[in-house]
Order: sequence, then structure tokens, then C-alpha cells
Amino acid sequence: MRKRTRTILFLSLFFGFVLFAPAVVLYSQGYRFDFEKRKITQTGAIFLQAEPKQTEIYIDGKLAKKTDFFFGTALLENLLPGDYKITLKKEGYYLWEKNLEVREKQVTEAKNIILAPGKTEFKVLSQNVEDFWISPDGKKAILLNGPDLKLYDLEKNVKSHLVGGMTDLLSLEWSPDSKEIFLGIGKENFTLKLDKTPVVLEKRTAPKTPENVLLVFGDYTFSKEGETLYFFDRESQAFEKIFEGLKNFKTSPDSKKLAFFSDSEIWIFYLKDKTEMPAKKAGERQFLVRLSKKIGDVFWLDNDYLIFNAGDKIRISETDERDRINTADLANFENPKMFWNLTDKKLYILSGKNLSSSEKLNY
Repeated sequence: MRKRTRTILFLSLFFGFVLFAPAVVLYSQGYRFDFEKRKITQTGAIFLQAEPKQTEIYIDGKLAKKTDFFFGTALLENLLPGDYKITLKKEGYYLWEKNLEVREKQVTEAKNIILAPGKTEFKVLSQNVEDFWISPDGKKAILLNGPDLKLYDLEKNVKSHLVGGMTDLLSLEWSPDSKEIFLGIGKENFTLKLDKTPVVLEKRTAPKTPENVLLVFGDYTFSKEGETLYFFDRESQAFEKIFEGLKNFKTSPDSKKLAFFSDSEIWIFYLKDKTEMPAKKAGERQFLVRLSKKIGDVFWLDNDYLIFNAGDKIRISETDERDRINTADLANFENPKMFWNLTDKKLYILSGKNLSSSEKLNY
């Protein structure tokens, strides 16, 4: 090879290195050329975590990958800044869909996603049930079978007779330790201690319920007057009316959020800062949904999802309000009374005097 040829070859390789090395370095650092905006920009990513695992992920309608087998997670890298339509699909489940924004040098997160099952199996546990009450520990239930009260061991699937003649039963409440129940029968009040044999009704003096109820959750104080909910504003040192038509309220399992609802609306109050996306500040309120059908009851499915009945439909809803709120119909029962049991992960439904339970829902 002649000297001139070697020189030309060396210079060609040198200038090629000078030209392409920076491009390789920039590419390795996540820089891409955005043809739409006609400029070089740094990419971002989307991190997903979903149940069930091995769920297909689509970006703008195109299959990208699946969540992994062990943790149900996936990282979508090297995405140009902008909005992406993310769809999660798995056979036998409702799909999850949301437009997520990607920013330069940032990872957009969507964690704790639940794909609701397309079909949920229920089995009848007991018939001729007028009402039921599940214990705070989720291990027992009291059934009103005609005029009789029965104790149902949910773990052993065993029923036993407690007392009869409950024709004038007006109220029933469990003690916090699940060892006794408080009964309002006619104009009198009784205690039934379940850890004693034989079980005997004992008279008790029922505490008077004040018209104005103070509710304290962590650093926040609320006041309930009838169906109106007030929040104590520290700056003004006064109670501020935040909700009317209140039916009930429920705290999330981690005690960081409060869901309160009326016949048609569900709201969330953040008791503590939420750092995961979408981030929320303590004291922030979030409107979740307004429905045309009457809301019966609302439960926290976990810390990020709610389960409730609207009319005859049992529905699951996420609380992530970015773009759209994903909801799914889990079941349909006529005039249901429902209870979501966090202990055994089963949904209990009373409809038409039949008490049914779902299969275990692995959320």
C-alpha cells in the first residue's frame, strides 16, 4: 500500500471518528433527533407496574413488550418527549389505557395498575339471609337468618346458631377486637360476647351519639353534622364546609387517603403527601367520579383502587386521574349490599336473600 493511500485512509478514519464519535456518545446518553420538532433532544422513559404479570404493553397501538414474570414491571426507554397512548392487555381481563406524558431526562411512572378480570365467579354461601355484618378482623360474619342470628366462621366455612327472636333488631355493630357485638333490639341495647360459652345477651347502656361528630385522621380534623362534612382550616382557625349529602367515608389501608361519598359522587382527601406519580400534597382534595345510578357503598380495594356499587353494578375504579380514570364492571346483582374483605381478598354480596362470595381476587 502506497504512502499516499495510507495517508488518505488514515485521514478518512480520523475524520470519520471525529464526526461519528460524538454522535455515538450522544446516542448512548439518550439524545435523539426529533424529526417533528427538527432538533436534537434527550429522551425519557415510562415505568409500569401491573397485575396480573406478563401483561402486553402497547405504545400508540403497537406492541412494545410485556411486563416481567416476577414483579410485573417494565421500563420503556428512549422515548422522545411527548404524549404516548399506553395500553395494557391480557386475555380474560379488562384493558387499561391512558395517555402519559414523557419529558426529557425523566421517567414517567404508573405503578400499582390493576387489570380487572372480565369474569368473576361467585358462589352462594347462605340462603334466606336478611342482613350480614363482617367482623373488623375479616374472619367472622354475623348473619340474620329470618329471626335468628348466626355466627359464620369465614375461614372454616362453618355456621353456628347464636340467638333467636330478633324480630325487633334495629342495629348491630362489632367491637373493634371482633370479640363481641352490640345489638339494638327495640328500645333496649345488649352485648353479645362471642368468646363466652354459652353465649348470653347482656344488657348495656348505649352511648349517646352526638349531633356534631369530630373525626381526627392524623394531622387533620373533620366535623360531621348530619350529612354535611366540614374540614378544620388551620389558617382561618375555622371549620370549612367541603361536602354535602355525605353517606359515609372510608380510610385507605395505609391511612394516607380518605374516600368520602354521597349518593352520586366520590371524592378523595389526601391525609399525607403522595410522592409517587401523580404526586399529591397533604390536604389536597380530588374529585373522582359522578354517577347517574345511586351509590350503595364504597371500599378501598387497596391503596390505589376503589370498589363500589352503583345501582346493580359492582365496579372497580383506579384513583389515578391522569388523562382518564379506568373503571371496570366486576359483577351485576339486584339491589346488592356488598362488603370487600381485605383479609381474605373476597367480595361478599347480599342480593335477593342470598349471601354470595367471590373467588379470591389477587390484588
